[in-house]
Amino acid sequence: MFHSALLGDVRIVPEQRLIECERVIAYQKVDLTYAAVLVIFTESSTQKWLLWRDACHEKDYRQLLASLKREQQGSRSSL
Repeated sequence: MFHSALLGDVRIVPEQRLIECERVIAYQKVDLTYAAVLVIFTESSTQKWLLWRDACHEKDYRQLLASLKREQQGSRSSL
């Protein structure tokens, strides 16, 4: 199965949402297992989005990872 790659301007907004150009994607889960290479956003059981590290500016990618890690830690502490 092939998954879609995120292209263009991608922003993370509160409440587990991505904005890719003009499209809003509500993701359920983020997989940072392969963060050295890519981040996997799961929208549904059949739809995943890949954000490749080399498709981003290094500084933006690091900021994104920091934000996603804070988001994951926040969701764990609220359990």
